[in-house]
Amino acid sequence: GVKSVIQPYRIEELGANLSLSREIRKTTRIWLGGSFQQINIFDISEAEEINFRREKGINERRKINFNLEHDTRGNPLLPLDGSLTQIYMEYVGGFLKGDNNFFKLISSWSRYYQSKKLKKFQVLASRLKLGLIRDFPPQNYVPTFDRFYMGGASSIRGYVENSLGAKDSLGGKVLGLANLEYRAEL
Repeated sequence: GVKSVIQPYRIEELGANLSLSREIRKTTRIWLGGSFQQINIFDISEAEEINFRREKGINERRKINFNLEHDTRGNPLLPLDGSLTQIYMEYVGGFLKGDNNFFKLISSWSRYYQSKKLKKFQVLASRLKLGLIRDFPPQNYVPTFDRFYMGGASSIRGYVENSLGAKDSLGGKVLGLANLEYRAEL
């Protein structure tokens, strides 16, 4: 628990994560995971606590997730050939309780192609990534850090991280991304 020097309240947080993984084949892996979080705030009235949690962005997160990955790339750090397929599902709240209640699905497919006619390090890389978040009652709310953002090294290179989209964007609930890159050694 942490007690604020400025405010007369104390916050106590308890959390746990569990992740299990299994290699189905040399190129295919699955993960099953979950996390539990409980946050107690003491020395504050119930009405004040609700507003305090909203102002500070304090959410009790309880979730289960599943990830499937099929990776045929020769080298994951410098892929010259092969492909990477990923499916990620996450369920937050619901029967697990917590402050939010939503389902998140992300699928991604990347393909790397090196022509025999090209020099040693000239690769055509493509990627398609789709995502969807569905929120459920009673909250019908998805925290901003769980939403989708674009821009930066992991989505659209050349843009500042999470800078694309509407001004003052709180993120999106739908994601559609297609990349095509020609990579060459300089």
